Amino acid sequence: METADSDSASSLDQLTDSPTQEEWMDLLSYRQMVATGATWAEIARLAGCDWRTARKYLSTERTQPPRYRPRPPREKAIDRYIDVIDAELRAALAG
Repeated sequence: METADSDSASSLDQLTDSPTQEEWMDLLSYRQMVATGATWAEIARLAGCDWRTARKYLSTERTQPPRYRPRPPREKAIDRYIDVIDAELRAALAG
């Protein structure tokens, strides 16, 4: 039985654009279908992805999974107020 954490993790995986290493390798198993002339829609239906994703990852130019650079950290809205909140909490604990 799956827990709520695993359900949310799997739904999160479905929302991401880039497949994981394992998913990419699984897509590679459909290369023979590409060679025999199967449509992208047929391959995508079997692989459980969009036809554009199948085309993108099964194209002959791609031999490696994509590598994405990490994004720089973004400032959070609360970051400006951390010092104020910290001071208020320390004052509440002290008094």
